[in-house]
Amino acid sequence: MYESKPRSRYKTIPLKIETYLHLKQEKLRLEENFGRKLSWDELIEMLIEFKDMIINDK
Repeated sequence: MYESKPRSRYKTIPLKIETYLHLKQEKLRLEENFGRKLSWDELIEMLIEFKDMIINDK
């Protein structure tokens, strides 16, 4: 019948439309590179990991 989505581990926050569209575009680009669908949680984890790599590199 009705299948519920798994709950996100991250709190939902309102985004400006420009920010949402930029994240969506990046998500689509990464999905194309990985050859599979990514969840929003996976995108957030990648962005956090990337941010940590940049901070540690400085």
